[in-house]
Amino acid sequence: MNNQPIPLPLGQGPPPAPAFLSIIHHNCLGSWNVFLSLFESFKEATTYPLIVLLQDPPVNKAHLPSFNGFKSFFHPVRQPRVAAYVHMSFLSNYAVLPRFRQVDDVLALNISSNEPLFGTDFHSFRIINAYSTNTANHRVHSVSPEILFPILGFPS
Repeated sequence: MNNQPIPLPLGQGPPPAPAFLSIIHHNCLGSWNVFLSLFESFKEATTYPLIVLLQDPPVNKAHLPSFNGFKSFFHPVRQPRVAAYVHMSFLSNYAVLPRFRQVDDVLALNISSNEPLFGTDFHSFRIINAYSTNTANHRVHSVSPEILFPILGFPS
């Protein structure tokens, strides 16, 4: 397997399916400036992340910001706590299905393909983005492990 990320220029046709998966996880602190700074930094990079997972994304009138070359996924609630931005070239090569849990603080993306994914024998996997904070009892989190990690027949 090639461990080098494939450059993914925005605005051009889809490249071949990447052999390397790049994911960025970032807390935007609810700030449009933080969001824009993060995504603008991709313009200077030689490779782009394929998936960007955000906590506390900025929201204005129940809408999240968009960015050229990425599709956003988030809970259809007024103030989502988590979001995912997936590069369009990734979407042209793989099936991506958002899964919304019974709590608004968890977003899962099921990724699947007819071919084995990223040097594994698996044809599907799940990426989970969760916003879990400590409650008044510091040993209890707002999202339980049972909700975060249900038993699956594929990796997450």
